[in-house]
Amino acid sequence: MEEITTGTPDFILENEEDTLEDLFAEEAQTDQHKHTEQTEQDEPAPKIKVTKWKRKPDHQDDQNADEGGKRKRPNVKIPTKKYARLDNKEIQGATHINKAKEEIKIRNSPRLFSEMVYYLSDDQKQWVRNSGFEPLLYFCLEMLPGKLAYNIFQIFDHNSVSLRLKNATISITDEDVFDVLGLPHGGEMVKLGPTEMYQERTKEWLAQFETEKEREQITPGKIVQLMKGQGLTQNFKLNFLIVFSNVLVGSSTNSYVDTQLLRLPGNMDQWYRYNWAEYLLNYLVSATESWNRTASVFFRGSLIFLTLFYVDRVRHKGIKLVDRHFPSFKGWTEEILKTRQSIELFDGVFGVGSVMVPLREFLAQNTQPSPKQV
Repeated sequence: MEEITTGTPDFILENEEDTLEDLFAEEAQTDQHKHTEQTEQDEPAPKIKVTKWKRKPDHQDDQNADEGGKRKRPNVKIPTKKYARLDNKEIQGATHINKAKEEIKIRNSPRLFSEMVYYLSDDQKQWVRNSGFEPLLYFCLEMLPGKLAYNIFQIFDHNSVSLRLKNATISITDEDVFDVLGLPHGGEMVKLGPTEMYQERTKEWLAQFETEKEREQITPGKIVQLMKGQGLTQNFKLNFLIVFSNVLVGSSTNSYVDTQLLRLPGNMDQWYRYNWAEYLLNYLVSATESWNRTASVFFRGSLIFLTLFYVDRVRHKGIKLVDRHFPSFKGWTEEILKTRQSIELFDGVFGVGSVMVPLREFLAQNTQPSPKQV
């Protein structure tokens, strides 16, 4: 069996032809009636659109693409209002356990890492593979839906490192980080060397930026732009590490990059020796403690990992949006994450559903080769 169901079903699905478009059918009909008498003169003037970088579609390795190369839309079967719970009883969702705030924000968008990966040259991609981060070459997520991410964070228990659903608790381990992001979890802990030992390396890295002001205000975005014209140099490798850590692992308390990994010892071509999964989880715990102590709405930990872990392991009302592959972030695009958010917000219940087995167990059960640790 692929899933372990917890609790009782949240609804009865009577019509298998109901799709996502039916979810807001009644609201759509009402809105259409309101606007039938509007004319073109009533329409507001078009706004000027500012275009940001957006990854071009590349479906060569996309197992969710059809023969024509286009991504297939998920065949979503969900209930409409007329198929709501028959007993009409209110369902209580999972309890929020962290400090309540109006919203949650992250300093660095996943778009930055996606953009960096997109512009890597062939030899740079080969270096990424050799250093143990090959799965990240498929990363193309551009944003996180805010309400979904906030609710997921609110059920994260940093004391037990787990997600506390209404009727179940899902522990999070190093192997789970590997399943979701493909991060190496080798035998060596990430430990930083003394500052004085890496002064020369730091000086050479800072020399990439022309002025003192630029060196004091380095953002991941600036590094990503800088990398587009670089070869496979030592500074490129350090830049990759800094962008990776600041976007996918954890950020500093301000808008500028945390450069402490410039003091990472060892061969830069053998970063697979380190346990990056453990490093991410440790950062996640300390960031949650900081959130609960302060009034800031910026979260320093990997909200990207937490969100992708939740959507892979918890299937809301049995609705399947993507096929499960390694790493599990594959298939979870901005559009599909927004769909998942809409489904969970529809009835106001969160943290209720079916708990899926870990990806590694799912792949083993389906006689697919399990991903090997590099």
